[in-house]
Order: sequence, then structure tokens, then C-alpha cells
Amino acid sequence: MSCALCESTALRPVTNFCEECGAPLRVLAPAEPRPSAAPRDHLEISLEPALAAVSDRGLRHAHNEDFACLDRIRDRAVLVVCDGVSHSHRPAEAAESAAIASASTLAGGGDLAAAIAAAQEVVQRLAASGEIPPGMDPPESTIVAGLVHGREISLAWLGDSRAYFISASDPAVSLTRDHSWVNREVDAGRATEEEAYRQPEAGSIVRTLGGPPAEPGTLVDPPSFASFSAPEPGWLLLCTDGWWTYHSDAALLARLFRAAVRDTAHSASPALALARLLVDAARRAGGRDNITVAVLHIS
Repeated sequence: MSCALCESTALRPVTNFCEECGAPLRVLAPAEPRPSAAPRDHLEISLEPALAAVSDRGLRHAHNEDFACLDRIRDRAVLVVCDGVSHSHRPAEAAESAAIASASTLAGGGDLAAAIAAAQEVVQRLAASGEIPPGMDPPESTIVAGLVHGREISLAWLGDSRAYFISASDPAVSLTRDHSWVNREVDAGRATEEEAYRQPEAGSIVRTLGGPPAEPGTLVDPPSFASFSAPEPGWLLLCTDGWWTYHSDAALLARLFRAAVRDTAHSASPALALARLLVDAARRAGGRDNITVAVLHIS
């Protein structure tokens, strides 16, 4: 047996997932929610057959410091994914409070700039509510927030949580660009991408909600914004780095995603079954970080 995605042949006959890339190898029944020692270890949201999210602790972390929120307001869908920064104080609370604040703002008719501002405010309030232990940054989280009307997708983000659009046939389209140390150095002309990735800071992010400001004298890090018109039906995926780390190649990501879509198409809740299967793929590929995905089918 070989994997149809990465072509690995190092597979055990009884396995359901490729041990190299995490891709499903056969049609699978939707995963049942796994028992959890803590309520935050595994979270599931299913608003409708086409809109769902799953957040999971993964295999290595003691706690789940990710969070997701979804909403539907008439003909608009709201998706928010946050990833608390582990070296900061109270990262799980930062992610949860930021996701709830931004989603509530969007659900109340606010725009993406107002949603990010609301998230920044609650994380700053969290920082002011207690003493920060020595050697730790103030509460800090990434965020990616999406507002979807028909095929029109609007996004705002800080950090390295990402958004993708996956159609029925093409490679995945990355809709966000990480606020990473590597991208900053490359954009400034201080290093090539190859040179930057060899540096110890290569895994760092340079903009977040909360935490120390990126630039001296600034109070908050500015978010980035993007708009995208889906050219055909497909799926919007928002995810934390605990998922995209294993699936960053656009062609491979799309093939994995479409395989998961096929395997879950006949579920009573296709989006939830899909999100579960995507999270399981990241766990099978290593699960070194918290894993969160939010998915919306765009028709």
C-alpha cells in the first residue's frame, strides 16, 4: 500500500492514515469525540451542515491554548480562530477571550477592524488584571477572523494562524501571510528566505494580540486585512499552526483536504465530520502542538 498524496510506502497494513503526511488512506467513519480530562482539551462547534470547528490539545501539550468561535447572522458567516502564545501568561484565556470578543463584534454588525480592536482590548484587560510572573510575556494570542457573504471572503489577522480557500480541483489558495520573523526579514531585504530560515529566530512571530508591542512606542500591533472572491464553490479553512505545520504545501494540502471531503460527504454533519478528520490527520502526523480548524462550505 502507498499513500496517494505523498506516495510514502512506509505504511502498516492496518493503518487508516499515512504516517508521513497524515492523509486518510481509506474511507473512514466520522471520528467520535474523544474523552477529555479537561473541558478545553477537545472542543467542537457545529452550527449547520456547512459550518463547523474543532479544537484539540494534540499529543504533546499539557493544555489546549487554542480557541475557535463561529456564528451565522442572516446571510453572513463568522469564523474566528485564535492560538494563545505558550510563553506568555494565561495564553488559553487570551485566546478564548479574544475569539469571543471578535466574533461577538462581527455578529453585532461590526467590521473586521472593530473585531480586532475588541480582541486587543480584552487581551490587554487580561494583562492588567493580575501580576505577570517574572520572565513571562503579558497574555498574548494570534488571531485570524473571517466574515463571509456569499462567495465574498473578508479576513483580518495577527500572527501565524492562517486562512485558505480550497476548490474542487486547484491547489489551495493561501489567503493570509504570516506575521513571522522570516517574512519581516525577507521583506526588509535583510536576508533571503533560505538565509532567514537558518536563523534561530526563524520560528518566531512578530505581531500578535497583546504581548510586548512589535515596535517601540506603539500600543498594539496593527493587523493585516485581505479580501477574496471565491471563483467557484469550495471550502474556506481557518487554522492554527498546529494544523498547517503538517500541510503547508498548497498542492498537498488541497489533495488531503479533498480526500477528507470525499470521506465525510455523506455524514449528517459534513463540516463537523470534515473538521474532525482534519484534526485527526494532524494528530497522526505528530500532534506536536494544539490543533484548531474551522471550515465553511462556500456554494
